[in-house]
Amino acid sequence: ICLALQVAFIHQLIQSRLQDNPNPLHETYMVLHAFCQALQLEVLCVQTQKLLDDRLDNHIRIEEYLQGRSLTLTYWRELTQHDPTVQLGYRLTVQVDPTEPSKPLMVFHTPSLGSKDSEIAERAIRTDHLSIERLLVHTIYLRTKARLSELKQDMDSKLGTDAEKCQLSGSPAMLHVPVLQPNLRSEQLLITVDTHTGVLLPHVPQYDNCPKIPDLQHALNNDKSKVDDLISELRYWLMLRRTEKTLQHLPATAHEHLPLMYYTSHPLNSLGKHKVFITFHKHPGYVVIVEFSEKEGSPCEVEQNLYFMVVKQASIEDNPDDDTVQTSLPKSYMRAYDLVKLDSFVCTHGPSTKVDVVEPGERALGGKRKLQQRGEPASKRVKVPAYFLPDVAQCIAMSDMKLPLTHLSLKLRERNVFNTGEQVEEGGMGVLLRLIDLPTTEGLSPDTIFTLRKHLLSASIRIQAAVAWQFTGSRVFGMEYLFTNCPVTSLHSREQGPRRATYFTYEVTSAEHVGTTVDAILADWTTISMLYQLVLQFAAQLSASRGGVESAGSSSSSSSNMANPKTLSEMVRVRSFNYKSITLAYGPSFDAFCVLRYSPEKKGFILSLVCVGKECGQ
Repeated sequence: ICLALQVAFIHQLIQSRLQDNPNPLHETYMVLHAFCQALQLEVLCVQTQKLLDDRLDNHIRIEEYLQGRSLTLTYWRELTQHDPTVQLGYRLTVQVDPTEPSKPLMVFHTPSLGSKDSEIAERAIRTDHLSIERLLVHTIYLRTKARLSELKQDMDSKLGTDAEKCQLSGSPAMLHVPVLQPNLRSEQLLITVDTHTGVLLPHVPQYDNCPKIPDLQHALNNDKSKVDDLISELRYWLMLRRTEKTLQHLPATAHEHLPLMYYTSHPLNSLGKHKVFITFHKHPGYVVIVEFSEKEGSPCEVEQNLYFMVVKQASIEDNPDDDTVQTSLPKSYMRAYDLVKLDSFVCTHGPSTKVDVVEPGERALGGKRKLQQRGEPASKRVKVPAYFLPDVAQCIAMSDMKLPLTHLSLKLRERNVFNTGEQVEEGGMGVLLRLIDLPTTEGLSPDTIFTLRKHLLSASIRIQAAVAWQFTGSRVFGMEYLFTNCPVTSLHSREQGPRRATYFTYEVTSAEHVGTTVDAILADWTTISMLYQLVLQFAAQLSASRGGVESAGSSSSSSSNMANPKTLSEMVRVRSFNYKSITLAYGPSFDAFCVLRYSPEKKGFILSLVCVGKECGQ
């Protein structure tokens, strides 16, 4: 009925306009065209009302609807309250062309869009597909892209000339902001626009709960003067996360804060506020501090300064000037003492410590790596992920390896055992401590002392994995004595040749208990010295007995028919001598053994008798 009434009304209107009209066809077209545009506006208004009721709620609003003339909508109403430059808000007006009514409906944007973008948006309200939702989607997409493009220009100007630029892509549009160099896609700052409200939404894909994001979002939408500082804070926060990942396979832990106590004059006060504290699992008395700072002119490149600090567990009421004055309160704090800056170049470019380092600028230009040595094949280059901090990893691993030897070296010097300090072994196989001079054992003759030192080629200490616990990360000190010109000839297959090695192992303890390790080393040296003196005397007697046998065999005697008594060299054989103990074989079949060793605890020799074979039970 309604359609029939409308058709009848249009028929009467056109009929009235055709009377006495010099251009009846044009008039008929104009009436029908105006009627169709009115119907289009009515359809768009109904669609808008349906969107309000079903999905968009209060995100859009019909500001004005003039039947047959125009339809005005507002969107991003929340953003209008925070953006003083947009006084009238974000509006979309679909209206009849006021200058040429014969043209199709036109779209007017406030604030205005570019002519090209306006043409793209107007395609959404073609007569064959009339959709206010499609028009809104296209308009908001163009608005989003325009906002992010403006933000991209501002960001690019502050990243530096050599840094990787921001990228704008996707639908809906997304701005990719590189925060660090080298750049990881998962660590990029992604900025999008909420299509309903127009609010900028920052996000770091790898960290859903990044604590820096809420403040950054507030600054992007309200006070952009704080954006640069907040991105710097995000950059330092990501460096802390990278430090944690770098240390995940090392015996150390990264901390943002530590309960430190120190004077106002302590060098720690001169460090910047952006730093991370690294504590060792096995060395609680030391802390490595990594200070971060943005490179001037290229803020995405973060420079690292490493410091080594000595700390000690303390309570709040302990006397810092007198360690003997301590309270019974729990030691919940760390008192800071010496602070030394580490040279990361020396740590990473010392003997056999080559680290594959690529300058951040080179990564930005394609990530090509330099060969550290001319002619080195590319297959030997070590490739590390972008989050890995090679300087930090090398310094932490080196410190964890050298600290036990450093403690031991200092304690040995206190006991007059001079050494070279920790050194990198030939070929970069590890770190060792060489002993230059060992103390003279009480009770040794001058000749024994001279002979022992003359035939001792080297005494070195290494850190190695414990055999029984090698898969749990336990380590031991491996002590190696290398001797030459052994006084006696052994029957053991492993004790042949001009050089003999003797090994001892000691548990790697903390700095407070390293004195027990030194006591054990000196006790074993006493064992070697005392046994060596006895073996020298025994070797002299063996040599003398062999000489007597030879002289007796060459001379004739009237009692040649009588059996000659056996000499020492004929009765005893040296089955084994490893400088810890000596094993002698004797008896008719040499199946009885005696094992002789020196005990520093008992300050005497211990003799053990062993017998094998059938005659032992008789």
